[in-house]
Amino acid sequence: MPKKTPKLLLWSTALLALLLVGVLAARWLWPEGSYQQLTHECHAEGETQHCVAFLPSGERIELGRQGALRSLALQQLWLDSAVNLTDARVIMEGRDMYVGRLHYRLQPGEQSSWQGRGAVGNCIDDEMPWLAHYLFSHRGQQYRISLEFTIRDGVF
Repeated sequence: MPKKTPKLLLWSTALLALLLVGVLAARWLWPEGSYQQLTHECHAEGETQHCVAFLPSGERIELGRQGALRSLALQQLWLDSAVNLTDARVIMEGRDMYVGRLHYRLQPGEQSSWQGRGAVGNCIDDEMPWLAHYLFSHRGQQYRISLEFTIRDGVF
């Protein structure tokens, strides 16, 4: 009987280690799971998409994207607020098709503004809808605002 106890302990430890690795991998692959989604209103003019959202406390957040709506075109990304935001970044992913996740860290600018650049890849379809998840923190709370845009030029 004493020989089974070390074997059981070894298997239990291995199972717990595997579970821990799975949890850490899930948090790394899908970091926005713990972010509170904010609603927003957007309007687009040509290659520019401008959106406005409000934090639960009422502070206004402006964000957007500017760039040609074609694959591999550089997209200018921005996030502006009158309040102090931290850890701002954008994750872009296909809306209807998994094509990976593109992570872009926004750089702090002047007066609570954040800027960055990113590009999305090619698609075999003529149109490819994308989601740009803007992730940021304010006063210890994490928020997400998701913008949708469509690239209109397939490769084939």
